Amino acid sequence: ARTVADLARRALGSAAQGPPADRALSVRRTYLALREPELAPHRALDDGISGAPRVWLTEVLGWMARVAPESAREPLGPILPLGSYARSRWVVALAGEVGASLVFASTEEGALADELLTLARAVPPSAWTQSDVSGASGQASHTERVRWRAGDWLGLQRALLGGSITRADLRAVDDEAGLPEPLRITLAEVLLRRGEPGRAFVALYGVEGPEATLLRGDLARRRGDIAGAQALLGPLVDDPEHGDGARATLARIAWDRRDLSGARSLLSSARGARAEEVRALIRYAEGHPDAAIPDLEAALSGPRDSFERARLLGVRGMLEHAMGESTRGAATFARAAELAREAGSVVDEATYLTGLAAAASDAGQVGTALTAATRAALLWERLEQRAQAARALLARTNALLTIGLTGEATEAAQLARVAGREGGDAVAEGYACLAEIDARLDGGGDGSTPAIAELLARATVTVGAEDDGLRVLARKARIGELDAAALREGDVVASGASAPAQWEWWFARAEAARPEEAASIVVGVVGLASGGGSLGLRGPTLARVAELAAARGELDVFRRLERARHEAAQALRQGVPAELQGALGGLRWLHQSSAHQGTLSEEQVADLAHVVRVMSGRDSLSQLFTQALDTMLLWTSAERGMVLTRAGDRLVIRAARNLGKRDMVGDQLALSHGLARRALETGEPTLATDAFATMGNLHASVHALRLRSVLAVPLLARGEALGVVYLDDRTRRGIFGERELAWVRLVASQAAVAIADARDQVLLRRAVRRAERAGAEVTRLLQERDAELSATKSALVRVSRETRFAYDAIRGSSSRIREMLHLVDRVTDSDVPVLVEGESGTGKELVAKAIHGNGLRAKKPFVSENCASLPEGLLESTLFGHVRGAFTGATGSRIGLFEVADGGTLFLDEIGEMSAGLQAKLLRALQEGEIRPVGSERTRKVDVRVIGATHRDLAAMVQTGAFREDLFYRLNVVSIRVPPLRERSEDIPDLVQHFLKKYAEGKNVRITKAALGALTEFSWPGNVRQLENEVRRALVLGGDRIDVAELSFAGRKSGAAPAQERFDLRGRVDALERTLLSEALAETRGNQTRAAELLGLSRFGLTKMLKRLGVAVP
Repeated sequence: ARTVADLARRALGSAAQGPPADRALSVRRTYLALREPELAPHRALDDGISGAPRVWLTEVLGWMARVAPESAREPLGPILPLGSYARSRWVVALAGEVGASLVFASTEEGALADELLTLARAVPPSAWTQSDVSGASGQASHTERVRWRAGDWLGLQRALLGGSITRADLRAVDDEAGLPEPLRITLAEVLLRRGEPGRAFVALYGVEGPEATLLRGDLARRRGDIAGAQALLGPLVDDPEHGDGARATLARIAWDRRDLSGARSLLSSARGARAEEVRALIRYAEGHPDAAIPDLEAALSGPRDSFERARLLGVRGMLEHAMGESTRGAATFARAAELAREAGSVVDEATYLTGLAAAASDAGQVGTALTAATRAALLWERLEQRAQAARALLARTNALLTIGLTGEATEAAQLARVAGREGGDAVAEGYACLAEIDARLDGGGDGSTPAIAELLARATVTVGAEDDGLRVLARKARIGELDAAALREGDVVASGASAPAQWEWWFARAEAARPEEAASIVVGVVGLASGGGSLGLRGPTLARVAELAAARGELDVFRRLERARHEAAQALRQGVPAELQGALGGLRWLHQSSAHQGTLSEEQVADLAHVVRVMSGRDSLSQLFTQALDTMLLWTSAERGMVLTRAGDRLVIRAARNLGKRDMVGDQLALSHGLARRALETGEPTLATDAFATMGNLHASVHALRLRSVLAVPLLARGEALGVVYLDDRTRRGIFGERELAWVRLVASQAAVAIADARDQVLLRRAVRRAERAGAEVTRLLQERDAELSATKSALVRVSRETRFAYDAIRGSSSRIREMLHLVDRVTDSDVPVLVEGESGTGKELVAKAIHGNGLRAKKPFVSENCASLPEGLLESTLFGHVRGAFTGATGSRIGLFEVADGGTLFLDEIGEMSAGLQAKLLRALQEGEIRPVGSERTRKVDVRVIGATHRDLAAMVQTGAFREDLFYRLNVVSIRVPPLRERSEDIPDLVQHFLKKYAEGKNVRITKAALGALTEFSWPGNVRQLENEVRRALVLGGDRIDVAELSFAGRKSGAAPAQERFDLRGRVDALERTLLSEALAETRGNQTRAAELLGLSRFGLTKMLKRLGVAVP
């Protein structure tokens, strides 16, 4: 709608872009539009409004007075001059987003109007530059300056990509016909970054292709059309060039809907800046922002353009701010905003300026926060993003409250409240109500109960997060609406809240703390002293709670809190610009003295140092208790004392002075334990300066013992009471004053820490022992379960295969494997020779071993030999043996493999490579069951089952004469074909898991779905052997997780290497020899003698080769 309206205004002629007189009129119109909420009949003007604005307002108010009756007069005060932010809004309303960065010399309303009128008559407002404002541009042009000429597509492309495109350029583009589609896509990207989705949508009209679809999907996401975005982007997920962008946008949609697992799944294989951005957001949502920082650093180290770097830095700034590192977060946000401005991305610049304002405000960098918040709010308003403007104005409010400018803070909070309501952001509106309450209570306006109650009611309705309830309670605590029970309940809620919410609560609690509440407030704030939160809340809270700690005699706590307050004060002074330094004079916490009258003597310091040394050793807690008790008795002059610690429901004496076992009976036991339990229950010291006078009527034991002074101080550590220090005196009253109490509490706090540490060490050792026992038990159970699971899986596989025998070494349950194993089942019990056929690496030897292992010869030897690996003479000797002197080097007799395998099975792999002579001897062994060793004249009987294997086509070799026909039929009684891996791809997942378990060395290795899919789809020319080596390689490269990137064929189509020919050396050599033979015979027209000469062969060698390779002579 805004795009259509803009085009209509340009078609009809707009005052802001028309003749000088009309442009001057637009200055008046925008001013009155800004003032419109304040206009009412009969309202007066403040004397501070002068010049043209006074004339304009007088005219309008006079007209309103004439048409409105006197009875319509409202009891309103005069209209006040515009503040600095309102003046900036006026300029932005005239000039657009560029107005947010223009600096005018005039700060008074009338003088600024004169400047704007003069400038508008000279230059159209949308074309204003700082040079125009400063008067440095010389002759001002009366037309908007366009930086490219019509039809100059290259110039337009440079302007778009360089981030230097102006509003005048974009309007000229709208008038240009025939814009090429690539430029329209670039234009749409620029418009989207500038916050003009409507114009971006128009620019993409009629443009097709994946890039345009990506942009349309992002546009759909931004306008809330989730189904439309998913429909557009879904088909692009697997696109090799645009899939990462589609996955990142879909993951962002899932993240927005809090579907973190879905977002993570979409990003499993996505790369690029946008993917890393969403991954960081996922870790942030999971509560682990620190885990995302290294990944962002790695992404930033690569080559990125300004826009991508800005996006990554923006996310890092958000993470750093969430981790409580406000100063680092502010610096990161500042750089992100600068890069976004360079890239021409107005939306991202406004986003990072809003983050910068919030982080800088928390860090005390008030000047930076105010500048960033103002510009961000102005940009958001220009983009008509009122909800986002509310967030920026909230940051501005917080910065103003930090330095005590409560009046300006109230005004900013009101603007934020209105913006949040108009933008539909109830949470922002609620926060603005809470901020306005703070500003009013601190003196920034009407702080009456009705006004505060109205804001509080609105905040209670609008805020929604868990911590927000605590924030509302904090404001109720400030105005005294909560009773003691509600305050205690708030303390409990605060213990589980975020650091910023806790600071708001403890600020409210410390503001009007009652003496009996001081202990819980001090404990709560001590745990937060170095935590996150706004410096504007930390400073005053630390100052007030330090005073409470000092009043309680907790000097160590006082010093810690005072040091934190001093650091906060230094940070604020450094972060406030010179023009606002005067406002700091009203902040009492900023100037609080760090001195305190409760000082320790040198002797006390030495004694305390000795206690600390004893505590640090922790060799003996009894020594620590004794030393601590002696130190307390010495400096309080008490007569007797003891240290008691909890042991379940009992109190156990750990150290005592002047109190023996005979004393710990009757009244003394009842009194000491009763006071100790009271101190433990309340967490506060029990003190009587004249015990006989004040407690005599309450406790008979005091009467009986005639005690004058009694003190019981709990040993508190980490909010838990671990024991009690008991001191008393029977002769003097009033010996436990403030200094004595402070000293006992100080020493007791050190002892309590040692007790807690010692207890934790004991518990840790017990936990370690339990964990070790549990770990051993879990390991044992897992081993048992693994064994049961393996047995069950083997049984299930056997059942699924429907075989008689177990074939555990042969993995897979595909139909091809089942067919093969059914045949193996049938031949296992017989003694007939078997020929196993299959490609290299398919597992032919495993089949042979299965036949042997399940057959009648299982207890006899299984012997295997590769016939292609040995020369003919050596192979003959290996198979049949030889006698001494049979050939040179035969120094002794040696039996052959037939004799070694006697009674068992002999497996002959690559039997097709055997020479003709050996084939004849093998045939005799098969027919007669007898062999003759080399060099021997005697034969020997053997009982051997022969299983042959080959990757060749023996039937074809028989036809060519390369293999004996009689031997072929003797071997090929039963032929078993082992299917190649590409024909049983459904077995690959099972094989992969088997190899992972075999080679992972006990590690829990996970393989991604994408990697397993790639393994399944590959053609595997090297079959199972190649798959096994691939898994071993991936384990070395991938560690505990194997993805596609760890696979050697990643990025290579499996169809590119379909045949085993790539790895079949013999096959490829044979093919080359056939080609050469055919060419030589063709050259010599079938003359074999001449062909042999050309090939460098003998006539006999050529004939043998022709026969072996089956080449016909033409």
